Amino acid sequence: MTHRHTDLRDLFQDRVRQAEDSRGTHQKTAEERDDLRRRHTELQRYCSELEERVQTNATVINLMALEYEALTEQNTGAARVLPLPSRRTPRT
Repeated sequence: MTHRHTDLRDLFQDRVRQAEDSRGTHQKTAEERDDLRRRHTELQRYCSELEERVQTNATVINLMALEYEALTEQNTGAARVLPLPSRRTPRT
C-alpha cells in the first residue's frame, strides 16, 4: 500500500512529525509552567519575610520614639545645650 499510495504515506508521515513537534512544544510549556510556579512560590515566601521585617522595624522605631519622647520630657528642665568651641585655625 505504501508503494502505490505515496501521497497517503507522505501525509501520514507529515502528521506524525506534527504530532511529535506539538508534543515537544507541550513538554516545554509544561516545564516553563512548573518553573514559573516554583519562582512564584519563592517570591511569595520572600515577600512574607520582607513584610515581617518591615513590621519588626516599625515596632522598633515606635518603641524608640516613645523612649526618646519620655527622656526628652524627663530632662526638659535639667538639659542644657552648650555650644562647642570652634577649632578654627588662623589663616596665613
